[in-house]
Parts: sequence; structure tokens; C-alpha cells
Amino acid sequence: MSSSPDRRNELLELLDAMCDERMTAEQCDRLQRLVLRDRAARKLYLDYVHLHGTLLWDAAQGDGLIAAPHEARREATAAKIAIPTETAPAQADARPDRRSRRAWLMTAASVACLLMIGVIGWMLRPDGQAGITMTETSADDLSDETEDVVRRGPHYRPVELGTRPATLPEYAADVPFNPPVVAEKAAPLPTDVVAFVDGRVEQGWKDASVTPSPLAGDSEWLRRVSLDLAGRIPTAREVEEFLADSSPEKRTKVIDRLLSNDDFDRHFATVWTNLLVGRAESPIADRGALFAFLRKAFADNRGWDETVASFVAAEGSIDADPAANFLVAHLNNEAVPATAITARVFLGTQVQCMQCHHHPFNDWTQEDFWELNSFFQQTELTRNDVGKPVLVSAKSGGPTLFETRNGLMKAAYPKYEGRAISDEPTINRRAELAKLLAEGDKPQLAVAFVNRLWAHMLGAGFTTPIDDMGPHNPPSHPEALDVLSRAFVASDYDVKKLVKWIASTSAYGRSSTFNETNEADDPVAGELPLFSRAYPKPMSVEQVYDSLVVATRPESRSSFSNADRDAWVRQFVQTYETDENDESVSFSGSVPAALALMNGETVRESLRPEPGTTLQSALAAPGDETVKLKKLALAMLSRPLTPKESATLRRLVRKSVAAAPPNRRQVALVEAYQDAMWAMLNSGEFSTVP
Repeated sequence: MSSSPDRRNELLELLDAMCDERMTAEQCDRLQRLVLRDRAARKLYLDYVHLHGTLLWDAAQGDGLIAAPHEARREATAAKIAIPTETAPAQADARPDRRSRRAWLMTAASVACLLMIGVIGWMLRPDGQAGITMTETSADDLSDETEDVVRRGPHYRPVELGTRPATLPEYAADVPFNPPVVAEKAAPLPTDVVAFVDGRVEQGWKDASVTPSPLAGDSEWLRRVSLDLAGRIPTAREVEEFLADSSPEKRTKVIDRLLSNDDFDRHFATVWTNLLVGRAESPIADRGALFAFLRKAFADNRGWDETVASFVAAEGSIDADPAANFLVAHLNNEAVPATAITARVFLGTQVQCMQCHHHPFNDWTQEDFWELNSFFQQTELTRNDVGKPVLVSAKSGGPTLFETRNGLMKAAYPKYEGRAISDEPTINRRAELAKLLAEGDKPQLAVAFVNRLWAHMLGAGFTTPIDDMGPHNPPSHPEALDVLSRAFVASDYDVKKLVKWIASTSAYGRSSTFNETNEADDPVAGELPLFSRAYPKPMSVEQVYDSLVVATRPESRSSFSNADRDAWVRQFVQTYETDENDESVSFSGSVPAALALMNGETVRESLRPEPGTTLQSALAAPGDETVKLKKLALAMLSRPLTPKESATLRRLVRKSVAAAPPNRRQVALVEAYQDAMWAMLNSGEFSTVP
């Protein structure tokens, strides 16, 4: 391009007209001729359009640059663009979805002209080379599928607009659903869900020529179901009553009793609070309020779809709406963590890597991630008068922009599983997403919950891992998962009914002992689970604490608050500043855990012979060492001692007392029983769910 000021000013005038949407057909022709004729003119064109888009983004953030008259803007542009200077980097933290509708249309018009001129320039260039080079790296080196997200040099690829829904009604419920593939109609649900699941699992045993382990004994089964449903071991009294009950329905009665117990609500609220916001205290979210919300939801047996909808569509302060704490904890970084954890926890799908590229194994694409993310882009975090976080859905519309691996900017509109909603500012996107998640007779929301609950109770899910479901990770028993999921939906997402179905299955009732045919049935070793035997699993740190209290101080359990437990738990928790606010718990098999059980203050207090403790009750019980040791074993291990164990411990107690001076024999007797309790508490059996 000629370096004369007249030619340069003419080009800038034309660019002003284009960006102000006042360009005539003659001006458009003139702009094309100037740009196609001269490389420097093309460079100025690209720099101008890029800077114009950046200024629009700045204006949306409140900088106000775009509000100036176009003459002032042109002066600022001319000052910032030197021919042929490099383009200024795009703002990494800009939020394109917050700009006005007018700003979006202007940018789209600019980009459309850019793409048109680029194509014409490529076709007309005499040497046949690409007419517009946005980066110094060839397109082959920047494959959308194989390269990392990079910006090679200062130039970026143009914005590519996604396919915007042509005409959308205001509400998702009014959007016609036209799936690309018409699936066969699902078979009617069986009248006996448990029998159907048992049949599918048993067929797997036959196909694998495996003999299942026998049904678990009463002590093993009671300890397992108490830990899975109530988060604690059974009390000694519960063990004695269950072992004395000879009725054939006694296991069903225990399941019903546990489901109606406060410990069920507390345990499931604990599990889901940890999943949603972690164990560590958040500087912004109120973990305790979220726990209380979940505990009430499980106590009321609220439908799981309604509970999830409360999290996804939460509005207002965390005091008025405790469910808002979920999004408050994860709304940082353009809502990427909120998108990822919503998909992982509620839908059993790993999507976090797809913010940058397509999923390597399933059919999720980068567009799918940002389409889901677009549902959260209206959400803003503010503070009320007392400084508490408040979730607000801003009246903003339009798409979300994202960058592909080769630097191309694309637009994503709110869409989930092929169902799009209007991107108009008047639509509450998260409220619409809450509806979409639960639609159909077997939505992924239900499948993911069934799979997670099955893993919680049986030690392995139908898929491994449980939160990476998809075509690349088929379930071990697809028919069982299908029926349980559809039955769960048909029950109006009745969590307690689903728990009872799973707890009543033959697979759940099996012993953890194995035989020659099913020894290899071990998911931990990477084998596909057959569920021919129970898979022992380590207690969670909360289960250990609650079980320790139940085992040693059953009559004073109510005096131990959630705050006491949380303080004990935090010594094992380490948090990480990652996109998903991850944390790790160094408890199972760790040195700190061993020291906490062997020498911790909580354990030492539990072994004191004070009124209301298990030790004091055993010492006061009539009978010899065998009777007292049995009481301790029922409280610690939920079972009587074997003859060999009883004989060994009885011998140690007598030896300790005999070795003590006469004036210290009573003290030695207490210490001997304390040693027996200490050994039981520190055994692998105590901290394992059988």
C-alpha cells in the first residue's frame, strides 16, 4: 500500500464506515480492491478489525472506549496501528458473552467481511498461495485435533461463528426434540426390579463360568449395610438384636430402619457435600449451610431431579438459598469449573479437557463443552449488604466465544444433548438447563446417579471410573443399569427406593470371601466386575470418626457435633488450586492415619473407663474375661470373637493382671482391656467396609 497519508486515511475511512454499519456498495467494492491489491493494506485491515473487536470487548467490561465518536476512535486506532506492526494480543480474561447485542452484531459483520475478503484474496492471488496469513505457522502445523492450544506469534485466527439456532421459542419446553437417531422403544419395566437385576448379574456369572461367593453372614452384612446407609458401624445392641432375630425378613427390616434413621440423612449429606464442594472450608461458600440443605433433602426424600435443579438454578444469597453454595464454590474462571463439576458429578462425564479439544474417546466435542458452559454465562457473583455472596442471573444474551486448538475463535450457543434454548437475555439459562437434565425416561442424570450409588454400595460401579461414562467405557451390566435407571426415573427419582433396591440384590448380600473360580473377580486389579463377591472398601475418614464414636461412646454420640468431626477430618485434607478446586485426603493406609488411630487424642479419650463408655460397660458386666471381651468385640468389630481370638486375648488379660503387683491389679485389668480395645481399633478390619 502506498505510504501516502491520503491512501491510508481513505482506507481508515472505509473501515470506519464498515464498523459503523454505514458502508455503501461502492465503498465495499473500493475496500475490496484496496485490500486485495496490496499486502500492507491487508495487514492494516486485519489489525484494524482485530483492534475493533478488542475495543468492543473492553467496552463490554466498562472501559467505555467504543462510546467515543468514530473520528476519535479512528485517531486512537491509527495511533495504535503502525504499518505493518503486529497485532496486539487478545485479552485473555475478556468475557465476550457480556457485551451488548449491538456490539456482537458489529463484530459479526466485521468478521464476515474479513472472511469474504480473505477467500477472494486467496483465489485471486497470482502465485496460488494463501492470500491472508494470520500466523507464521502453517495450517498443517496447527491441526484442530492434534496440537495444543497455542498462539504462535502475535496474530490470531479469525472468529468463526457457530451455527446459531434459526428460530427458537422462549422456553426449552417448547423446543421440538428431533434426535438424529430414532432409538428403539425401551422394553416395559419389570414388575420386580430386584429380581431382574439379580437375573442379569447371575447370567454374567454363568457366562464367565464363575461360582459366586456364599451370602454374607449376619455380622458381615449388618456391618456393611450400616456403614453404607448410615455411615457408621452398628452399635453393640443393634448387633445383638440382629443376631438374635430369626425371622426371614430381618434384613429387609434393617434396611427400612436405617433408611428412616437420622444417620442416613447425615451420611448421604456428608457424601454429597464432599462431592460438591470438598471437605476443606471455602473462603466464599458456606459448607455447613450446604450440608444442612442436603440433609433436609435426603430426610424429606426429595426427588433427586429436584435437588439437582436446586443446585443448577440457584439464585440469591447463600443465606436465603443454601443450594447456591455449590455454584458459588465453582464459578471462578469463566464458569469452567462449574461446567466441569456439573458434568462429572451429576452426569458422570469427564468434560474438563474438552474446553481445549475434542474428547479423545467419546463423541463429546469442544463445542459441546462450551455449549454446556454457555448455560452458566449469565451467572454473576455479587455481595449483599453484609458481604455474603449472592448468585445473580444477568439479563445478557448471545453466544459464548471460545478458541480452538489452532487459534480459531468460535461461538457456542446454550445447548445440551442436541437441545438448544433461546439465547435471548430474557431467558434464564440455568433454569432451562435444570429442566433439560431431567427430561426423558432415562436421562443421563439418572444413569449417573444409579452408577454412583451402585459403586458406593458394592465397591465398584457398572463403569470404572464411575464419572467417565460414555461409548468408550461401556457398563459391565448394561441391562441392569438400564432398568435401574428407568425405574429410578419412574419412581420420581426416589433415592430411598433406589437404595433399597440395590441393598436387596443378591450381589449386595454376597460375602467378601472368594473361591477358586471368582478370585480374579477384582475390579481393583483392572478386571471387569462380575459382582460375584463383595468388594471390601476402605472407610472414608468420616466413617472412621463416626464409627470410633459409636464403638467407644455409644451413649454420648449426640454430644459429638459435625464441627468436632470436621475438625478431626481436616488434619488429613490437602487442597489444590486447580480448575476444579481439587483436594486429596491422606487417610487410608497413610502414616498420619495410623498415628491418629494409634496415638491420637480422640482414641485416647475413647479408651478411658468413664461412665457411658463401652469399656466401662464391659468392665461392669457380670462374667469372666470371655464375656467382657465378647462385649468389646461386638462393639468394635460387630461380631463375636472366634475361639482362637478369644483364647489369645483372654490369655493376655490374665497374664497382664498376674504380672502386676497386688495393689495395681485392678489398674492392670483395666489397662489389659484397653489394650484389647486398642488392638481392635487399629486392626484393618475396623477401618474396612466388608
